[in-house]
Amino acid sequence: MKISQKKPRPAAFVLIFGAWTYKPRSSWKKNSKGWYNQDTAGWYAKKGTWKIDGKNYNFDAKGYCTNP
Repeated sequence: MKISQKKPRPAAFVLIFGAWTYKPRSSWKKNSKGWYNQDTAGWYAKKGTWKIDGKNYNFDAKGYCTNP
């Protein structure tokens, strides 16, 4: 699943030459509160609009999708 984001990524994923080593792989998950999108590193989209697989999704401050 491809995720586009404008927010900074954690510094732990940067090599000494400044190249990104992290390739986001995420999946949709649902619990009793709603849908959210989490990647394999435990990161999840929240508080804003994120483009996932070419479609825009809105997320609230807690990370739940408001337009699934």
